Amino acid sequence: MVVFAKGVGLRHQSAPPPFGLEARSTLRMTVVPVIGALVIAAGVALVFMLAVRAPEGRPDHAGGIR
Repeated sequence: MVVFAKGVGLRHQSAPPPFGLEARSTLRMTVVPVIGALVIAAGVALVFMLAVRAPEGRPDHAGGIR
């Protein structure tokens, strides 16, 4: 037996429309952080590659961090 509280579970569940202003804003809110995450990941990968290729020795800016 399913028991519903007054008004709970009986209303129409709305979904955002696939086109229009709300859809464009949702797409923008998704694409902008994804692009930012890709830029950050590329920067981290670049720093990692530079650190791995740095010559061994004293860990300073000129000599690398290995």
